[in-house]
This record gives sequence, structure tokens and C-alpha cells, in this order.
Amino acid sequence: MNEAVLDEVTALWAEHLSASWPEELYKADDSDGDVVEIDGAMAGCISSYLQGRGVLDVKRARIIQACACDLQKVLPACAATVHIMFAVSSAWRS
Repeated sequence: MNEAVLDEVTALWAEHLSASWPEELYKADDSDGDVVEIDGAMAGCISSYLQGRGVLDVKRARIIQACACDLQKVLPACAATVHIMFAVSSAWRS
């Protein structure tokens, strides 16, 4: 477990939770998925990661990777408004 990554994910997750939902994200869906559903799936994985103090099981790691790929396809025009989502999802890939 990397304490620096855990600290970064913790801070980014707190920022994400305190942010209001950008209205344009409701319109950013395509065949790769509904952004609200992707956010929900990621929320469960991130919560598990934080509760596990930086440990994420293989199943949830795959879910996070799939969600990050879906977000990159769905949200290219909304990159600025979803900075926190991408930052959290990519924090443990570095």
C-alpha cells in the first residue's frame, strides 16, 4: 500500500463528494454507459479502497479500469468538469 496514493485518493474523493453534480453530465451518455451509473460503480470501488486503507481487490480494480475507459469515451467535451472523477480513477494506476 502506498500511503501517498491513499492520501491523494482520500483528498480527491472528499473533493468529489463535496462538489455539485455538473448539469452537462446528464447529457454526456452514449453506448459506453450512463455517467450517473459509472459514478455509482466507481463510488463503491473507491469507498472499498478507502475502507481497506489502500487495498483494492482485483474485481473492483477491473471495475475502476473499465469505468475510467468508459468515462474517457463518454466525456471528452466535459474534461474540465470531471477532473476530480478522472483524477480519482487514475490515482492508483500511477
